[in-house]
Amino acid sequence: MSILEDYKKEIGDRIVGDVLDRPCSKPKIDEEVRDTTIQRGSRYRGSVRITHGLFYTDKERQEKKEELLKVKPP
Repeated sequence: MSILEDYKKEIGDRIVGDVLDRPCSKPKIDEEVRDTTIQRGSRYRGSVRITHGLFYTDKERQEKKEELLKVKPP
């Protein structure tokens, strides 16, 4: 028996299907998320823009998208 089969026998079949096939919802990004990100920015590594709260909320993103769609291409 393989290690995986032993593990499945030990824990049972709690996980049904593949994790990648499960649906996942889109996270809501609002002002509360921005404030939390700024407060806990020292914990994150990666983008400086994100740690300083320089990202669009869902509402701002939608407004920017509508604004850009109104622009006539040359």
